[in-house]
Amino acid sequence: MVHGQEDAMRPIRLDALSDEQLRELDELYRRTHDVRVRTRAQMDTSKNLAVRALR
Repeated sequence: MVHGQEDAMRPIRLDALSDEQLRELDELYRRTHDVRVRTRAQMDTSKNLAVRALR
């Protein structure tokens, strides 16, 4: 393993998002043309909706 790679491979952890933050993330997803940003926004939105469903 390359030195320092273990830090680079850790997943990003986000706290649960508020309703306003989810709306902003949804707007970013719909307006961006950058595929990487769109994919990340979709994953974050899905994760937060799943967490809310479990409550």
